[in-house]
Amino acid sequence: MLEIAYLKSIAWLQNFDSKPFALPKFWLFCIVWLCVFSPPKGITDWLDRAFGTPVGYNHAPIFRAKTQHLLTPITTLMPEVADRSNGGKINFRLLMPTIARCLSMDLRQSMLFQNALGLLFVWIMILLTNKHFKAFDPLLVYILAFGCLNIFFAKACFIDIYGWFDGMAFLLLLLAMFFENSLLIALCCFLACFTDERAFISTVFVGVWHGFIKNNLTQHFSIKTFFLSAKPIFWVLASLFAAVCVRWFLRYKFGLTTPISNPNDLGFLWILRQANLIPLGLYSAFESFWLLLVLAIGAMWLRRQWFLLCLFGLPTLAIGVGSFAVADITRSLGYGFPFVFISVYYLCSIEKNSDLIRKLLVVLCLLNALTATTYVLGENIYWHYPLLLKIGTWIY
Repeated sequence: MLEIAYLKSIAWLQNFDSKPFALPKFWLFCIVWLCVFSPPKGITDWLDRAFGTPVGYNHAPIFRAKTQHLLTPITTLMPEVADRSNGGKINFRLLMPTIARCLSMDLRQSMLFQNALGLLFVWIMILLTNKHFKAFDPLLVYILAFGCLNIFFAKACFIDIYGWFDGMAFLLLLLAMFFENSLLIALCCFLACFTDERAFISTVFVGVWHGFIKNNLTQHFSIKTFFLSAKPIFWVLASLFAAVCVRWFLRYKFGLTTPISNPNDLGFLWILRQANLIPLGLYSAFESFWLLLVLAIGAMWLRRQWFLLCLFGLPTLAIGVGSFAVADITRSLGYGFPFVFISVYYLCSIEKNSDLIRKLLVVLCLLNALTATTYVLGENIYWHYPLLLKIGTWIY
């Protein structure tokens, strides 16, 4: 029975793909799906104020201070966060405050602006899958994009809880993966680094992605050949160097600094404090798509592609350990989202049986769709519940 249902679904999807404007129609479906199961945070907050319990933005004073005094140390404007590294790190998260100041937006308007960027994120994600996976299997375009739609990083523009604007960073990183022009790649990576410092590790994944798509992964190649055939890697590294230089300039010119970490705020102490949440924290970021990472690393190991294994595995390990050294587990792990596309691309490159990859992704996508999106923050766990349940809270 399951096999019959699978075959009928594949036949319907093939018929859908053959019709004109298939990608725009699929994009509209994705937006409707997100609005039903992950309604935009800015809009639901507005509705909460109209029909439910009023809610506030915890970081509105900090955001307002940053937009009014863009290059003034936040520690002098907000002394209550001066001794907290979390409050200090936002000194360098300047991109969204700059945009908000130029467009005269407050935090609520900026959240709605990020909701709108979520529409662009979904479209770019569809174009990216169409560009790089259609050659393997045309149906992977829809299956992979839909699977991503049900996990945190694709929803970030819609469900940003505290106004950290991770969705903006994810969009810039996705654009860096989509673009082929080296300057545009470097610009997107550079701007992402000033949305959140976690993007420094994510840009490494962007470089790895361009290295993978520019090389024949079925053959053994030298390290020199790998880098020379993927020039965007050097531009990614240049963007990281430029971001570090600008941070040093801001520190020298305007006194922007990141305070020394308070042991009670973040660090390896947090790994011990929230050890019981590690399984759920891991699952919350990519849900069943973690299996893709395991399969890709296992295949590299069996094929003795040690260079690819280190290039892919070390950034994954770094972002994993770093994520559990802070309270924001889900959003920190979410910055590793490029590995999802890297894993699928690698598996498709070495596995000639495209139907096997398709069946695997269908199962994983269904698991993602059936599992509630959770957000682990310190010792707290949040559940992003669907619109129908949200409406129920307004009524009852």
